Amino acid sequence: MHAAYVDGLIDLVLERRDGMKAADRPHMTDLGPWYDVCRPGCCENVRLGFKPAVSGLAP
Repeated sequence: MHAAYVDGLIDLVLERRDGMKAADRPHMTDLGPWYDVCRPGCCENVRLGFKPAVSGLAP
């Protein structure tokens, strides 16, 4: 496994653990960081008959 990949995963975990606001997270484009939490019903599992993801969070 590449060290830069592992470092990136560690950064993501620390951002979540420390509660860093999305606007303050590092990003590569002017669009800012992308969503990291899905809303309920957002990511349906097509393979299981469109069952919703169990990890969605309500706003």
